Amino acid sequence: MKPQSFKDKAIRFAKTWYLITLAAIGAFAVGTGAFDFNSTVTSWYILLGTVIIAAGLLDIAHRLKGRLPAHFTAQIQGPLLWTVTAWMLLRMSGPYSKHAIIIPAGFIAWVVTTYPPKIFLFPILFAFIMEAGLTITGRQPVAEFALNMLLYGLIAVFLVLFARSQAYRKKLAGSIARAKKKSDNREYANDLGITASGPSILKTLPEFEAIENKEQPGVSTIETITDSFDLQLELIRQALILTTVAVLWPDIHGRELRLRNISTIRKDIQPGPYPIGAGITGALLRDRNEITLAPVKADFSGLPYYIKKGGVGSLLAVNIMDNLQEETSHVDRKVSGILCVDRTEKSDWNESELTILKLLGKKLYLDINMGRQIYTMNRERNAFQQVCIGLRELNSVLGLEPVFDASIKAVRTLVQTDFIAISLLQGEYHSIVRAEGLHAKNLPGMEFSKNEGIVGQVMKINRSLPAGAEYRGPAPIFSKEQRFPDFGSLLILPLQKEKGDSIGALTVAARKPGVFTRHRRDILELIAAQVAIKIDLAQAHKQINKIATILS
Repeated sequence: MKPQSFKDKAIRFAKTWYLITLAAIGAFAVGTGAFDFNSTVTSWYILLGTVIIAAGLLDIAHRLKGRLPAHFTAQIQGPLLWTVTAWMLLRMSGPYSKHAIIIPAGFIAWVVTTYPPKIFLFPILFAFIMEAGLTITGRQPVAEFALNMLLYGLIAVFLVLFARSQAYRKKLAGSIARAKKKSDNREYANDLGITASGPSILKTLPEFEAIENKEQPGVSTIETITDSFDLQLELIRQALILTTVAVLWPDIHGRELRLRNISTIRKDIQPGPYPIGAGITGALLRDRNEITLAPVKADFSGLPYYIKKGGVGSLLAVNIMDNLQEETSHVDRKVSGILCVDRTEKSDWNESELTILKLLGKKLYLDINMGRQIYTMNRERNAFQQVCIGLRELNSVLGLEPVFDASIKAVRTLVQTDFIAISLLQGEYHSIVRAEGLHAKNLPGMEFSKNEGIVGQVMKINRSLPAGAEYRGPAPIFSKEQRFPDFGSLLILPLQKEKGDSIGALTVAARKPGVFTRHRRDILELIAAQVAIKIDLAQAHKQINKIATILS
């Protein structure tokens, strides 16, 4: 190793001690009254105070980002700078110093509570030096010096006693643990490249035509979870020399169990589904989280996925969800996933094997939760893309007809509808300028009274109808002749200009009920607002062209 030169040592020494030296100079200046309210503050003192405050704030910023100093000298730099800053503020407060004394008193108490003695003794020493200097130079009487030191000591003792209370220590330990875990997770995410910036969503938007046949956002997530489950089951099966490791999962209604994942060496597998409570799984519904059997009878048939009887020496079944969630009531218990394992060996399951299999259950449940989160994020990202694509289609056109086409495209990117219509208001009547889908054949060009049908009501009150976007009839949509009772979902949105006046309505409907969820209604309202703006601009553009033609 190349020995350090005198210059390198000097630079290293300067970097280590220059902030401590700066704090010492500041303490001397405070002790001699340089920052007192009534004294003449020179430009040098102003510069010194500014540098000390800036250095203290910079040290705080580094600590808040998790950059904790490792060396002792670096650890005491910040507290010393903060101590000098607190006394500078106290002495500069002038007539308000009696109230401002809470600043240094609270700071000293916080330092004593937060840092070990080898650290907080230095700020206390600086505080004593500054108070003593002010007394020696006649800036404050001896009695005030004694009272100040007594006040600092009493507040520090009180805070220390409070910090040592059991409730506070428990809460503090929890906060520290959460902060450490958060910091570790952030660091791990950076190491894995999870937080690396990727291409902007707006820059990766597909064309409109690609949306119609786009794969559902959850397909790849489901495939990933399935592959992960299969790999974990195979690893455990081989590691513990098992016959079968299987995951049974209830359907959405909780009426039957389905074989979702399996790793086995047996060929007689019945894929199911199986009734809830079939075989050994029924015992897990009776207030039990796990079942172990060893040895098993030769003609045992309690595992529902085996066609043939026997071949099982010992088995274990574990509720997957209950491994992570403590139950508060067995009465309201829901059917959870089940991890089933068996082997030909008839010996009991030892503690090591039980621990491994229970950990597998926890890992499977964590994977499921992560999959749900990824699916939700993918779905939200997909919805955001659809909105952006629809708005891009709208913003790229001029003229009424192109706006109508782009509006219908934008709606179709968001929801599978059976009917879409655009109506424009003309005085006391409104006419359908564009209609597509079921019952739309004869509608374009038809006029209806503003006082007729749900569409007319929407234009009058400027609110989306019907409530909940459900249509059960027999209320007329456009008029008494246009009821369309085969629609289960209906949403009519006002096309409002910026001032709030309605210029028309956007009608969307579907046979299937429950199509227009709250999330989709919010997005459709956003699209309707943009459609209204584009129609208003297109009408104004058309009017300007007409005037220009007349004038020419």
